[in-house]
Parts: sequence; structure tokens; C-alpha cells
Amino acid sequence: MPRRARHLIPTQLPRRGEVIAACAVLVLLAHLLFAQATLVLAATFVIVSKATRWRRWWLAVPVLAGAGWTLVIGPRAALAGFGAGPAQILAFLGGGGHPLSRLGQLSGVFAGAGSWLPRQLPIALVAGAIEAALAGWLDWVHTDEWAVPAPRPGAFAAVRSAANRRAIRAGAMVTRDGCALGVRPDTGARVTLSWPEAAGGVLVTGATPEILTITSFQLIHAALRRRKPVIALDLTDDAAAARALAAVCAATGTPLRVFGPTEGYYEPLRQAGPARRLALTLALLGIDDQADRPAGSADGLRTYLRAVFELMDAVPADPRTPVLEDVRHLLNPMALHARFGLVPAGGQRRDELAGRVSASARVAQADPRALLRAARQLAALSRPPSPDAGIDLASAVRERSAALFRVSDPGLARLICTDIAALGEDLSRIGVNGDGLVWLHGWDPRIADRVPGLVSGGTASGLAVLVCAKSPAGTDLAGLVNAVLIHRLADTTAAASLAERTGATMVPASAEGGPELVSRPAVPAQTLLSLAPAQFVLAVNSPRPRLVTHGRVVPARLPRGARPAAANREFRLVSAGREAGQ
Repeated sequence: MPRRARHLIPTQLPRRGEVIAACAVLVLLAHLLFAQATLVLAATFVIVSKATRWRRWWLAVPVLAGAGWTLVIGPRAALAGFGAGPAQILAFLGGGGHPLSRLGQLSGVFAGAGSWLPRQLPIALVAGAIEAALAGWLDWVHTDEWAVPAPRPGAFAAVRSAANRRAIRAGAMVTRDGCALGVRPDTGARVTLSWPEAAGGVLVTGATPEILTITSFQLIHAALRRRKPVIALDLTDDAAAARALAAVCAATGTPLRVFGPTEGYYEPLRQAGPARRLALTLALLGIDDQADRPAGSADGLRTYLRAVFELMDAVPADPRTPVLEDVRHLLNPMALHARFGLVPAGGQRRDELAGRVSASARVAQADPRALLRAARQLAALSRPPSPDAGIDLASAVRERSAALFRVSDPGLARLICTDIAALGEDLSRIGVNGDGLVWLHGWDPRIADRVPGLVSGGTASGLAVLVCAKSPAGTDLAGLVNAVLIHRLADTTAAASLAERTGATMVPASAEGGPELVSRPAVPAQTLLSLAPAQFVLAVNSPRPRLVTHGRVVPARLPRGARPAAANREFRLVSAGREAGQ
């Protein structure tokens, strides 16, 4: 609930206006008699605070100045100078005759003010600043929260912001428990995201892909600086992002292995058991691994593949043969029967395999086209063996290294997501915290069913998931992750949806500010549609809910010669926005 206005003198008090006026007159007379310089300074400070909308913390400057002046001349001399004028006035008023008649002789009351009034300044600076702060607090208390004007950044915020921007650009983006994404222009403070907050998943979304890459790469850069393992799945084929990742890995001494359309080697089925091989292959073929699915070609193919992997486990092929190539070979029923003939006679295992092979034969007879389609998909994705060890996700986590997958095939992307989720399950089962980061750069709706498992599994295993998705494609992910970072949006529907993710606040139902309040998003959709190029909104759920309404990205400098062209373009956008006063 927002804070409602409160009045120190109740509004129901009879003759409230007269009471306030009488108090104001008494305060004015007291200042005229005992604290003339304090009155002038307090009024000046109040006017400056109103005109500039600076936070009341700026009044600490005159307080410190007055305290320092007092210490320099000595407290005894400062108090004597402050009391010289009031003592003269009291002596004049008590010099005989009626006091009210003597008040009319103002020239006598303030005789010699030019000599004793400046002597009040050391104490008056402190007292005037305190009175101005009290007046500002009273004004704040008497005003409804939604009617209080937003404060303007002062000199302290400007200096603090410049210092933090310079430090982050120089590479100081790593904080004690997370990373610095940018600064808040209103206070100059750093905008940070801690690793416990990122553990529940992070979504970076907006309308401009370049700024999304720059922002998400800030977290990647900090993770590599902290020697966290990074697994990146790039669905955008962004060569600049790959070069930037390689440059940071080289600068931090982190080993990097890359799997792309024409480079690298990746065979997750090599060391997996039959059950995991089945799950990975079904993901590769775009088939949900659900045991309760209705009967059909997918169920038949699942039955056939289960027999294939059980048979491969009982009778392995030549180790030099790629596993996918062996699977494609066994999709031929005749090859499956030939491999079954190599199973040693006797034993329960052979009887079980015989039943699976018989069921596979019936599947092949009933729906041979499903096997042919699967064989063609596997043939398009299989690669010849490589002398290089290739990418192994478990080794990447164990060795604190980095792995980059540059893929465009949705089946292969589903396979990689399934392998990452399986790695998370293994880490959770043995009670090991992976302490790593999974980066999904880009978005494909055909892998949407794999992301919830990645996020939930990553929270349990310590493999935090960072999704960088252009809106409105990534809007549906906002409810799955713990932190959402929103850049300027162009889609009104996406803006309305993400505005709900920023939380809610109560505002008056009418423009007149009546007693009835209604719920509204903490950051309206219109604000998300009108953010400056480098501005963002950050909403975090746990461990402590918080909202940053106006942050500004400050990219850390990459090693020389490694800055992507997209980053250079965005730097120009940010500079142009700053020159335009945005």
C-alpha cells in the first residue's frame, strides 16, 4: 500500500488554520529576535531544495561546513558570536519603557547588525540546514506518496555515476557476490545482479538484439572472471558474440571449445547409458519423451529406439564408430537382427532383448516410414569421428572451462538442452554445486518445452540459466525465471505482459486523488515502450524482491581488437541519446 499523507496537527481540529498561523508567527518572531541569520539561511535552503528537487542529503554539506567553521574558530567563540545579536536585542528591549513601544524603533533594535550578524554564520549554517531538512520532511509527510515529485540527481550522484561508469568500463564489473550491469543515473549507484539472484534464471529481453547481447554478455564476462564454467548455446549465428566470448576466455585463461556448423566435435551419446541415449535421441528427433503418450508412430519409434540402445549396450560397436552412425545403421531391421545374433546365448538379458527385438520388428513392419525419417534426420546431423576430444559438458564443469554451441537446427538445440538438463540432474543427485552459467543466446519456439526443465534444474544444480531473447518471443519466459531485465520494447502486448512482472502498486482510482485506490503495474507499459536505448528495468523476485526502474547499461571493455561491431553500434546509440538529453 502507498503511503498516505499524515498531518502533525489533525485536520479535524477546530480552528486548525488559526492555530497554524499563530505557530508560524511565533516561529518568525523567535527567529527575528534570536536567530536572524538562521532564518535567512533556512529559507534559502528550502527554496533551493524546492527548485532543484535534490534529496535532503545535500543539506549535509552546509552542516559539515558550519561544523568545520565552528571547530576552526572554537566552539566558545562560535557560541559567543551567535548570541551577541540576541543579547543586544534583549538589552535594548529591557532598557526601560514599554517593550512594544521600543519595538517600533527598529534602527535601535538592530543597531550594529553589520558587525554581529556575520558572527552567527558558523552556528546558523548548521541550524538553518537542520530546519530546512525538518521543513522538507514535514512537506513529505503531508503529501501522498504518488504526489511527491521525483528527486533530481545532484552533484554527488553525478560524481558517483561518473566514477562507477569509469570503473565498470575499465573492467571492474565483478562485485563481491555478483556482477555490475550498469549505474542508476538518479543516485549514481551501481546496478548489480548477485549470483544467488541469477541462480533462479535470468531473462534479458527487449526490441534491439544488439543491446540485449551487450547486457547479457556483461554477466558472461563476470562469470568467466570468477572462473565459473560457461555453457553457451547460440541460436543466432552471431559471429561477433562468438569472437567476444573467445576474447574474454583468452584474456582470463579459460579453455574454450566450440561446436559449430563446420567445426568442433560433440557426441553426448558416447558415455551415456541406454535410458539417457534414448532421451537425447528423442529430443534430437523432436519427440517428447513421455511414457503416457497415446499410441502412434512416435510411440513405435520410441519402442524401436529403446531396443536399439539396449542392444548397443549389450553388444557395443567399434569405439571408432560415431554413436549416431551406429544408431542410424541399426534403424535397419536386418541390421538389428544381425546385431542381436552377437548376444551371448543364455541368460536373462538375451531373453529380454529377444522380446524387444521382436517388438521392434512389428514396429518396422507397421510403420517403416517413421524409421526412414529418423534415419534421414540422423544422417544430416552425424559427423565423422575427430581426433579432438570434443565437447563434454561434465568435463567443462569439472575443469571450469567454457563451451560454445553455434547451431541453427532445432533438433540439435533440443539435444543440447536435454544434455545440459541431464548434467544438472547428475550434479543434484551427487550433491555437487555446478557453480556455472548456461547462456541461451537467441530464441526458437521449437525448444520452448526444454527451457522450464533447464531453469528448474539449474536452480537445483547451480547451473544458472541466462536467456537472451528478443521480445515478444521471450515474453512467455518471464514467469519462469527469478530476474527479468527489460530494455525498450516495441510491442504493446509484450509491454503490458512484462509490466505485470515488475510488481504492483496502489494508486488513486481518479485523477483527483480520492480515497479509493486501485492496483497498477509498478512500471507502466508506456514506460517500457519509451526507454532510452541503453536504459533498462530490472525486477528480481528472490531472495529479496527488488525493482530498479531506470538503470543504464555500462559495458565493460573487451580486450583490444575483440569488441564486436554490434557493441560499437550500440555505443554510438548510447552517446547519441546522451547528447540528445535522454
